[in-house]
Amino acid sequence: MTYEKRVTDLLNSRFEFRSVRIDDLVERNRLEALLIATVAACDVCQPSSSWLGHHAYSPVVQASGMWNRNHVGGATLSEFDLGRFQQLAGQSRGSGSGEDLSSTLLLMPCCGEKMGMPDPGLPSRSVRQFLGREAIAVLEEGRHLAFATTSLDESSKLRPALAYYSGHPYRTHGLRDLLVDAINRGLHCLIISGGNGVVRPEEPIHSYRAHLSRTRSVWWEKVPEILREYVRRNAIERTFGAFSSGYSAVVPADLTGEDWRAVPSFDPATDEGIALTEVPKKVGQALESLMRAGFIPGDGWVRVINQLPASSPSAPRR
Repeated sequence: MTYEKRVTDLLNSRFEFRSVRIDDLVERNRLEALLIATVAACDVCQPSSSWLGHHAYSPVVQASGMWNRNHVGGATLSEFDLGRFQQLAGQSRGSGSGEDLSSTLLLMPCCGEKMGMPDPGLPSRSVRQFLGREAIAVLEEGRHLAFATTSLDESSKLRPALAYYSGHPYRTHGLRDLLVDAINRGLHCLIISGGNGVVRPEEPIHSYRAHLSRTRSVWWEKVPEILREYVRRNAIERTFGAFSSGYSAVVPADLTGEDWRAVPSFDPATDEGIALTEVPKKVGQALESLMRAGFIPGDGWVRVINQLPASSPSAPRR
């Protein structure tokens, strides 16, 4: 494992981050400069005795306690600037804000490993409850065709999908708890499955084996139809989807006009293991980071614009 990956894993598992959305570039740059100068001039905001910056070559870094030495010694926040920053922060999302997520849809893949996990205790909900009759018929036909050529263990116990999936991305540290919390705040989450097509995490399912690579011909047209109906009937305003390129190929890029995607790939030069395990790990990290940041997409997330009119890529609206 590389040093950079160890640091990334540590940041993902041990730290939390908050961000403030500032759409205007001039205002964003101005407030950034004022914040840097203000923190550097603060007598209370001092780094710990073990801070690596104490050994930095730059005397400015050592004296200011800031790795970013730009703007150190410059103008600091005025009362007006501070009030404006507080206003912007209040308008921004936070992971602990208790925000209503009922107009947000999260899309994620299933996984091959179904050893079972603790039941999260969510109320049982089937994707059928959120669809019209025609879309339900499309879903049922797809499941029948998919399991006709794969494996469905109808003798297995019916359990929520989230209580079956035990591999990545579901093994990612903190992801399951974050997902349960978000669902309790109204989040719509749909799992793209090679066997079930589209399934909610709370939906009771049997154990099965059906990779999308074998059933893509079944779901190629059916999944987009189901997703569009789901979005329409449930007043979804934005979607976030993270998966491999194989799964992303069956998910439309124009569901709402504000559709964000993270489709990580395997890099043999830097990644350990094989693509089959490393890509799902990256998917899990992307999902965990997104939810921890209060559904503010960071690195690796791209706003996709296909057929629907939309503004240029930017952070999500508040």
